[in-house]
Amino acid sequence: AGPSFDTKPQGLIPLQSCSIYTDTRDPSGTTFTISNPSLPGAHVTFQAGSVERTRDWLEACENGKKASLANGALGHALVEQLQNRDKKRDDELQEAVEKLKKNALETKKALEAKQKILKRQQMQRMRHEEELDQALAEKKALEKKKKQNEQKLKNLSKEEAKAQKQKAKMEKSLEEVKGTLIRLEEVLLGVEDDVEVRKSISFLNGFVSRQGRGLREEGLKEDL
Repeated sequence: AGPSFDTKPQGLIPLQSCSIYTDTRDPSGTTFTISNPSLPGAHVTFQAGSVERTRDWLEACENGKKASLANGALGHALVEQLQNRDKKRDDELQEAVEKLKKNALETKKALEAKQKILKRQQMQRMRHEEELDQALAEKKALEKKKKQNEQKLKNLSKEEAKAQKQKAKMEKSLEEVKGTLIRLEEVLLGVEDDVEVRKSISFLNGFVSRQGRGLREEGLKEDL
């Protein structure tokens, strides 16, 4: 609270009930007196420097009579009220500033948290893109290997077909040789029945049979 208003200050002359008049005994007209009828002997005489200054003093005193100590106390109360209102306004302003600071700090923390989330999401997206690129690269490698294997199978199929063709041709040749041997055996045995001739023909028949059996066994292995 501010200083209290003094309703009875020392050295103050209350003008509300006072009489203010010029001293007719002074021929210069520069002397005036302030007296209080309710206080016998309580009067003060002043002398101004000129008549104009005397008139100014008299006018000021008359105006001063219109003001009272009560009005002064009321004015002081109004001043205190205004000061209190200003203080309240300053407190509210300070509270608003603190609230804004708090909101700004919370907003900053929220933004930092959001930036961390966005950074983490960006890193996850980059990692997923790297994994996707790696998967695509592996897929391309597998497709390339698949094509190579398909080409190998085609080449093997061609070689197998060629081998089958050669095998069929050889089997045909063996059958022709076998038929020739049978006809040769008939001819030779018809001419001369010789043991050595029979052995030679038997050896040739065995050789042709073994070759044919070997080709058939090889074909079975390939089928398996």
